[in-house]
Amino acid sequence: MEMSKINFSTSTDCDQRVQKLQQQVSVMRKEIKNLRQHADSAVREQRKSLAALQSVVASMKEDGLLKDVKADSLPTGRTVTSQALEKGVIQTAPIGFIESCFSSKNGTPRQPTICSLSRAVLKINKSIFNNPEHSLIGLDQYSHVWIIFVFHKNGHVSCKAKVKPPRLNGVKTGVFSTRTPHRPNAIGLTLAKLEIIKGDTVYLSGIDMIQGTPVLDIKPYIPDYDSPKGRRNQLDTEESANQDQAEPAAVVNDSEKKNTMKRDVLSGNLAIPKITVGLTEEEKYLTDNTHFESQITVLADKNASCDPEVDAIYQTPNEQKMLSALAEVKSYISQSGAFSEASVENTATQSYCATADPCKDEPNKCNEHVVYDEASNTTIASWVRASPVTSLEVRFTPHAERDLNAFEPQYQAELGKPVFRYLKSADEAKAAIKGVLSADPRSVYRRTRCRDQLFYFTLDTAHITCWFGEGFAEVLRIKAVDN
Repeated sequence: MEMSKINFSTSTDCDQRVQKLQQQVSVMRKEIKNLRQHADSAVREQRKSLAALQSVVASMKEDGLLKDVKADSLPTGRTVTSQALEKGVIQTAPIGFIESCFSSKNGTPRQPTICSLSRAVLKINKSIFNNPEHSLIGLDQYSHVWIIFVFHKNGHVSCKAKVKPPRLNGVKTGVFSTRTPHRPNAIGLTLAKLEIIKGDTVYLSGIDMIQGTPVLDIKPYIPDYDSPKGRRNQLDTEESANQDQAEPAAVVNDSEKKNTMKRDVLSGNLAIPKITVGLTEEEKYLTDNTHFESQITVLADKNASCDPEVDAIYQTPNEQKMLSALAEVKSYISQSGAFSEASVENTATQSYCATADPCKDEPNKCNEHVVYDEASNTTIASWVRASPVTSLEVRFTPHAERDLNAFEPQYQAELGKPVFRYLKSADEAKAAIKGVLSADPRSVYRRTRCRDQLFYFTLDTAHITCWFGEGFAEVLRIKAVDN
């Protein structure tokens, strides 16, 4: 009996010692992990410092200043990094790499709006932050984010001043007027929808990046700052502020107002601008618009006045007809789009450019846009919306329909059936395929030289075979990608 007690106590002590050792081992592992992260950070900092030092030495050699500089006086560390930043020399490190439903360049949308159902995952690299999930705190308050990334599949570093965008179908234009990946600095920018954040991982949709794309930065999309619709014209704001400040000085006695209005109504001196369809009258209308609306507002307010004399005046048949006419004109002004400020001013500008020939004296006059806020001042190249490359009709053969319906979403996976990783259903995949093909993902070379050849691309786990005809694209076969 005593021996059994001794054995039990001995086994209990051994278990406690094992647990303590396991705890110590786990703590040591965490410490080693932290040391490795600090070492990686130190290595990256050292590489940045070396790159910056090399650039400084190279620039000093070019300027002929290296002979007069002693080795001890050379800048190092943070000084070198700050000097490199001032000269625009930076050493970048990806914060993560995209896991995308597009595995290759072929078939990947050129813009994020082409396929809103495309999805991707971005996991923040632990070599950037010791606690990468901390860097995403607060980002879930935004619906969209800017993704700054690297075009890592360009194939060559060189670029040209003029390029041939696919939407121009072979016509050349300046590289900075396009979004071509072949740029002096192969940096891309896309606006993606933020679906959800889990720990150190960001789930995105509506993307145009391929698998393995290095991401340099994430920034929240804020319409108030990033969209012209959220901006206000500073000149208009200052003018309205000045008018608000000047209003108290222009206050007139109520009795004087009433008497003046009575005289105008009775004598018929109330000026009503004549509005016609002609352009000249439209310009006059815009000139007198503010004053005219104020007169109508004053009359409407007086119609509901408590002054019996004023009410008696407006109750006469002639004045009632005049008031109803003014009400109709005011409703026409506020609701009709025919005399909107932007359309009238644009028409006037076009007429001026067509008849007065101002381009001789003012070369930029024909390109001016008369606007009243920041949003209406945004312009884009005509070929972006009116492209010579038309949208295509997308068809599916019965065989392709059967192949697509065989795929299952990941949460309903069955043994032996192909499974989507990012897409949620066959209908969603079909819509995504239509979005990609309707925009004609072929290059100019393939459109002109390889019209009869089959076109292949990958979407999620599906490998798609199709061909292009006159005004349409037809999907021939869809099969699972071989892992």
